[in-house]
Amino acid sequence: MADNVNHPAHYMTDKGIETIDVIEAFTSNLLGIEAVCTANVIKYICRWKKKNGIEDLKKAQWYLTRLIDHMEEKHTCAVENAKGFVREYNKWQKADSPERKVK
Repeated sequence: MADNVNHPAHYMTDKGIETIDVIEAFTSNLLGIEAVCTANVIKYICRWKKKNGIEDLKKAQWYLTRLIDHMEEKHTCAVENAKGFVREYNKWQKADSPERKVK
């Protein structure tokens, strides 16, 4: 008899690998939305053929798109923060330079 609570067939490979173990392995170093989206992409990709077909592929695509958007926004913010740091550092350097000091 299938155990749909603890070991659902649609989350198990023919070799006995469970999707939850794959998710745990690939998200152990992720946090927040990055972990959630990655886990859901893995989940829907692993089960699509045995459960909801194209619907699951679309769900995986939705989470992947959300993850990509998040990572691009995060990268853009990091770049903008770095540029701001460089601007402030350059101002500080100019203000502290000997030729700019009043004697």
